[in-house]
Amino acid sequence: MLNLLLPKRMWKITRERITEIIKSAITNNKIVSTSVHTSVLEIKAQTDYRGTVVCLHGFPDQKEGFIALMEGLACCGFDVWVPAMPGYEIESAEAQTDFYITSISSTIIEWINCDLKGKPFHLIGHDWGGVIGSVVAAQNPKGLLTFTCLAIPPVQYIVKDLFCYIEQVWYSRYMILFQFPVLTDFIIRKNKFQYLKQLWKRWSPEYNMSERDIKLLEGTFSKPKVFNATLSYYRTIFKFFSSRGQQVLKQVTHCIIPVPCLFLSGKEDGCISARQFQPLRCTSKHYPMGAEHYFIKGGHFCQYEAPEEVLNHCMLFWSKSKTLITSTNNSQSKK
Repeated sequence: MLNLLLPKRMWKITRERITEIIKSAITNNKIVSTSVHTSVLEIKAQTDYRGTVVCLHGFPDQKEGFIALMEGLACCGFDVWVPAMPGYEIESAEAQTDFYITSISSTIIEWINCDLKGKPFHLIGHDWGGVIGSVVAAQNPKGLLTFTCLAIPPVQYIVKDLFCYIEQVWYSRYMILFQFPVLTDFIIRKNKFQYLKQLWKRWSPEYNMSERDIKLLEGTFSKPKVFNATLSYYRTIFKFFSSRGQQVLKQVTHCIIPVPCLFLSGKEDGCISARQFQPLRCTSKHYPMGAEHYFIKGGHFCQYEAPEEVLNHCMLFWSKSKTLITSTNNSQSKK
């Protein structure tokens, strides 16, 4: 049904084509900002320009996890921009001063301002990218049109809901392990990060990691500074009782997102309880421009498992929110 929104040149992608796509259309560039630097995957629109999309990845995947969605978006007329999140490369792991949600979101906004320079854009975030993206969207950076959150419920309730449902307590037990650095180092590094591969399988039961997925995971987390930085995302959220922790918690739980929001979650997600989305807590207070939620096929890593479905929902949502650039204003918006 939603495929009617796509051009006749309907995109198809397989894991075997990823190398070919990277060589031909997707480029790996560098963001050089005033404080924290990172690499970014970029692809230009392959047809009439309809907008720009920024994607933020989560844990324990990398920016390359958006490649399938990037090609689909490019075939629909979008420039796509996917940075490595702070801490996922040695340079940013050393430069990022702390890993509180608000600090990371400030870094992301700095990158967006540095690279996009006020150009209108849609924001998509998955997992930690969804959490950080929510706070980024709440700060309403110049040019933001919509926010799409993959696999994460409204961030205003996410900390409370960690302890609200018994199955979510069980799903989130890995977070407790991450609070003990010595134990974490031993368990996660054992057998070439087998624990992280098991987490991936638990969160997306029907998805089998490709060789490329495995190499990227092992290559990323084998760097000690990156390993510690990525786990710091989890360690800071448990600092509830510090004055900084209380300040950040209040800012997150009270944030208001002033653009239309779309939430997509996998039916087989083994990381986030489906009950956190039923009913979706999108009150007019937190989402004054409205919010929608849909369950889609697959588990937690929906951009890997169902990129076509993610793309179709985004296209429909952007069309309904009247944020797509049309041919009449195409040339002007592209400048």
